[in-house]
Amino acid sequence: MGRATFLPINKVKGPRPEPRSGNGIVGPARKLVSFDERYSNVFSYVLGNTYIVSGLKEVRGLVGKLRMVSLDGDVAEKSGAITGGFKRRRKTASSEIDEYVKSRDKLLDEIGEIQLQTSENEKELKHKKVQSEQLGQDFEGFQKEREKLQENINGLKLKRDEFSSRRDNIRRSIGDLRIEKARVDAGLTDLQISMQKFEGREMQEIDADKMERSLSAIKRQMEKIEPVNMKAIELYKVSFADFESFNERFTKLQEERNVVLEFIEEIELKKKGVFMEVFDKVSEEFSAIFPRLSVNGEGVLYLENGEDPLSGGLNIKASPAGKKITGLELLSGGEKVVTALAFIFALQRYKPAHFYVLDEVDAALDQNNSMRFINLLTDIMKDSQVLLVSHNNAVIKKADRLFGVSMTDGGTSQLVGMDMSELDEKGGQIN
Repeated sequence: MGRATFLPINKVKGPRPEPRSGNGIVGPARKLVSFDERYSNVFSYVLGNTYIVSGLKEVRGLVGKLRMVSLDGDVAEKSGAITGGFKRRRKTASSEIDEYVKSRDKLLDEIGEIQLQTSENEKELKHKKVQSEQLGQDFEGFQKEREKLQENINGLKLKRDEFSSRRDNIRRSIGDLRIEKARVDAGLTDLQISMQKFEGREMQEIDADKMERSLSAIKRQMEKIEPVNMKAIELYKVSFADFESFNERFTKLQEERNVVLEFIEEIELKKKGVFMEVFDKVSEEFSAIFPRLSVNGEGVLYLENGEDPLSGGLNIKASPAGKKITGLELLSGGEKVVTALAFIFALQRYKPAHFYVLDEVDAALDQNNSMRFINLLTDIMKDSQVLLVSHNNAVIKKADRLFGVSMTDGGTSQLVGMDMSELDEKGGQIN
């Protein structure tokens, strides 16, 4: 940070340079720079009796009498103090610039690699998303097809029951007709036998009233018999053919339904297998990482429904620092943070990334937990880059590079970067 000086143009007045000439004197600085005449007083004030000389050796006798600036950038004050020139600083600055350029090129190469890897990861993620969406659509389609097949099956069941009822009624009617036919045949046989008895006999007079009564009795018996549908047998054949057709369709739909159910079951088994593979690995990593964040601690992941893990949730039990193992709801704020960090790092161990961003995840940690956290984070930084937003001094001291944001006098934010390897351990200053 530098300092700025404001000069009132209408009030400042500078001394006029004394005319000087001689070996080594180029001329007054005020006359060797170009400026707007409106600012003449300002340049007179700033440059005053400053002279430009070819070199301090040539004007050695004037040192301590005039304020001089050599062409190499050396400054000789009237007090006799001499400040080194620009060329040496430029040489040093040039060397530093080369180093920064090399560092920048290296960082650009790393950024290029990260961008390439990010692009590949994004392509893979898009591919996985498309596969997931396709599986989801196929699954929904099979669900709808299964529902449609179930509706058709239910409808066919109703029709089958209806045809079965009609078939039973027709069978009963045919049975009744056969019984009635047998009765009629038996009656005809009896009549024929009776007629044979009267063959060869002379006709006798018959009592007409008696015959009328007999005829009336026969009519009453005939009226008791229901009307016979002569087309019943043909209708039965048609209905039975329809029943066989519907039964065949019903069997085919049942087979298709079983195929769909088998496919859905296969997908569910694959989903369960992938989930359990990930869960077992993450659970193993969680149990290994938790003691590193909490000395003598123990953490366990478990499923609410072990038989059907996709229908239940995932729970965590922990015993920080040797306490009784318990659920998350009974842990303190810092203990919950330690448990959450262990779970996050367990997920990271399962499928590591090249870059991580953590926003004040250490805010609730004390100094001891902060040191254990940064030690674990250091292991992760061997293979990945980590950007951590933090106000924790214990964590900040272990960073490779710091970026700070400060407020300027003008009310704007200023970003300041610092490489921790360049800090002087004694004075805390950049070398």
